[in-house]
Amino acid sequence: YQQELELPLSLEKEKNETDLNLNILLKTFFIDENIEFNCEKCKSKKAKKTKKICELPEILILSIKKDRTVENTKQLLINEELKLDKYIDKELNNINNISYKLISLINYEGNSEFGHYYSFINIQNEWYKFSDNKVTKEENFTFMNNKAYIAYYQRIKH
Repeated sequence: YQQELELPLSLEKEKNETDLNLNILLKTFFIDENIEFNCEKCKSKKAKKTKKICELPEILILSIKKDRTVENTKQLLINEELKLDKYIDKELNNINNISYKLISLINYEGNSEFGHYYSFINIQNEWYKFSDNKVTKEENFTFMNNKAYIAYYQRIKH
């Protein structure tokens, strides 16, 4: 049992994408890669690197990497719910319908020189904004965001 898992997702790899969402970034993160590898046993120099989640975490942390030297205008849909079935190692986990619900979002406004962090937290199905010492209820919380930095998801028990 794993309490939390952090996955670094890159916004920069999606340069031509207009309708970006976390599902697209997850798909890119989990794409198999061909790598150079020297195998002593079979003398092969090529291998395929595959990423899978082996242990299901209670909390899934998605950090969104972006170039802070330029202003980011890409809108990113922060999915309210994520389904991770296709990224789970089925040999270790024979579980289906693996879902996570967004519980918190940390935003960063600024550049590489200076900036400001603030967060949104879901408390009993209502969203609140926490910015320094000010807390406000968000009546119209939007999942479209170009300031998203870290998204926290909690596993939904079915």
